[in-house]
Amino acid sequence: MSEQAPSISVIVPIYNVAEYLPRCLDALVGQTFDDIEILCYDDCSTDASFAILQDYAALDSRIRVEQMPVNGGVAKVRNACLDVARGEYICFVDPDDQPERRMCELLLHWAKEGNAELVWGGRRKFDVATEKLTGGNLFLFDPTFTKIAPPGRVEKTAALPFFLSWEPWGKLIRRELLQRNNVRFQELQVCEDMRFGFEVSLLAESVAVCYESIYTYTANRVGAHSREEGRKRFEVFDAIDATIAMFKRHEAFEQHALLLHHTLQQHLFQFCMPRIAKEFRKEFYVRTQDFVATLPPAHLTLEGRKLLGAKAPKETPPTSTGKRIFVALRPGQGLEEFLSQLRRTGHTIISAQAGQHLPTMVAESDAAILNGEQDLISSFLQANKPVLICPLSDEQIRLALHFCKNGSAAICPYTNAPQLPEILASLGFQKD
Repeated sequence: MSEQAPSISVIVPIYNVAEYLPRCLDALVGQTFDDIEILCYDDCSTDASFAILQDYAALDSRIRVEQMPVNGGVAKVRNACLDVARGEYICFVDPDDQPERRMCELLLHWAKEGNAELVWGGRRKFDVATEKLTGGNLFLFDPTFTKIAPPGRVEKTAALPFFLSWEPWGKLIRRELLQRNNVRFQELQVCEDMRFGFEVSLLAESVAVCYESIYTYTANRVGAHSREEGRKRFEVFDAIDATIAMFKRHEAFEQHALLLHHTLQQHLFQFCMPRIAKEFRKEFYVRTQDFVATLPPAHLTLEGRKLLGAKAPKETPPTSTGKRIFVALRPGQGLEEFLSQLRRTGHTIISAQAGQHLPTMVAESDAAILNGEQDLISSFLQANKPVLICPLSDEQIRLALHFCKNGSAAICPYTNAPQLPEILASLGFQKD
């Protein structure tokens, strides 16, 4: 191995993944960009994983193999690798996943192109249980929600860390960012990457996105720590406490609190609760309820309110006399007059923020005015929020007519702006 520091240190924590390891290592040694070191630290595997690592290391000097003295978990392994990594950038790979052959090449391209400290790469998911491959179509929208932000360097907003999410894989991180802020993984058995991922996204002075799928992660693998069903799953609350404390330490909590609270509730309800073993469900339910009860009323998701039931605190009524109306409209004839008429009726227009979660947009709005995006319309109607549809095509008209059958939606082309007050009143948009 050359004494010169490599461009990228690829960190691969290993534990009992003999079935998947050769596929992962083949993809790494076959990268189209080869100025890399591959740090493979084994966490005392009981299968053939360490022997496989030794075989590969004998054939490729870029692979550095070590075995941890005792089994300590993936966070301890990753931290040990970070302590010896020499690359300008860090790239994390899980050994049961499959990086694309151009992963390093593409991530480094966008890092150099945008002088970025953090690059997010497109990803897909392979579900072992269903044998289905999904994903590859996640994009960051611009603040107007009318077009996809182009690949490359993106504007940092309060919503961006939540689009980037907290898992470390499928990203490229400038090592100096981790060094100057002493960012390391919390040594837990589950959710060890929550604080780490959010802290990297928060502190990165520049961020770029690469939409091309460069990584396929494996879901629902037997033995994966993400499938933990027992008492270790309760460590998620330690991760939540540490993450909130991190945001506060960096004086960024108030700016990110709403999206953070929504994300944490989503993780507890949709990821953790379905996985917890039956004998621990009641205790986990109580712990979740205790956490949700600490949140401001306006930060509760629908699941959070259901969990608290009658104990859910009441929101303070808004001081505005109008409704908060989410508007996502593409340019069309009469649009400006339409929006002017909407403002004259006393309502507040809310626009989408880059990378903002759809459930958050729905929760913050009283109603919506949309062109005909099916996912958006469905989400607002499912939350019992009235929707005004302004179709711009025959297809959107047919979709609007379908939604109007249930009485919660109405159609209004931009050119009907003079009738807007009556239409809004018929849907319950009238001023309080």
